[in-house]
Amino acid sequence: MKLNQVTLLTDENISSKVVAYPRNMALDGLDAKEKLWYGTDDEKLITRAYREHRFILTHDSDFGTLAINQGKPCYGILYLRLKNLKSI
Repeated sequence: MKLNQVTLLTDENISSKVVAYPRNMALDGLDAKEKLWYGTDDEKLITRAYREHRFILTHDSDFGTLAINQGKPCYGILYLRLKNLKSI
């Protein structure tokens, strides 16, 4: 897969500034905030992302638990672990 073929589903905890960055690189990004999916269960998001061949971009380690510990099908997870989320 080439970088320009990557598609994302960004979790509601991802800053709009971070969402904008891959879009500026012409990547397809579906943002939970823009879709007003606040509070949507992580399992529903991971299912949608899998169905649409999207990587989940998140700060939430629960997606890893769903994929690894519970065996939930997953296309991919990009987990951002930042020291200070308020700085972005």
